[in-house]
Amino acid sequence: MKYVSHSPAETKAIAANILNNLSTNVIALHGPLGAGKTVFAQGMAQALGVTQRVISPTFVLMRHYPIADSKHIYNSIYHLDLYRVDSAADLRSVELKEIIADPQNLIIIEWAEKTGLKLPVKPLKITLSGENHTRTIEIANS
Repeated sequence: MKYVSHSPAETKAIAANILNNLSTNVIALHGPLGAGKTVFAQGMAQALGVTQRVISPTFVLMRHYPIADSKHIYNSIYHLDLYRVDSAADLRSVELKEIIADPQNLIIIEWAEKTGLKLPVKPLKITLSGENHTRTIEIANS
């Protein structure tokens, strides 16, 4: 499936729409720097009622956002950015397998392809590309 976004607000709306039809709790976001991966994550978080500012976890590796609204199946969002990670071994401290094992956690991973990371569940692969304000958002089960 393919979407075209012409603004950050549209990217967030597309992310919220995709959230309604998820069959996995892991999302792998792909695309070059500046493609809108964090904006996409912000859209999912906003749709789930997260009121905290969602920012890229590039320098801290992972950010956790609790979801207080009980009408959703998720209790937490774990947003990871693996841009600065060199190997899957660098993720030992994150306890990613345990986080993914809980279906009430939504895990959004930017740059998952960089580490050769083998995930215990099949993620939804979302690729963002484009320039200026236009983004193409392609969805494929990986």
